[in-house]
Amino acid sequence: MSGDVILSRTRGPSADEVHWSCTTGVVYWIRAFIAERVDDPDLAAELAVEIQYLMLYAYTDEQVRAIVRVILHDMPAGVDEAFAHSPGGQAEVRELIAMVDQWAHRYGFAD
Repeated sequence: MSGDVILSRTRGPSADEVHWSCTTGVVYWIRAFIAERVDDPDLAAELAVEIQYLMLYAYTDEQVRAIVRVILHDMPAGVDEAFAHSPGGQAEVRELIAMVDQWAHRYGFAD
């Protein structure tokens, strides 16, 4: 089963959209990892739900910044530990981190 991450501020095809697919288990891990590290309890609760996608257009700009912050600042070290015995999983998450970094800098969501 596959999972998806959509980097976009608008629903539907748009110029800022980046679509990334991976295994469902990796998306579950990404959502849980972010949920454990954001300060907003409502956002954390929503991210903690095990669903196979993460679509940034569903969140406020402030929430997107919090998600991006965790992905860019905490996730690089976290992926090494979580996927120590899964080079494929590490590679998938590192690909996402690079895509988020580009997208966030291009559209003003990076710190």
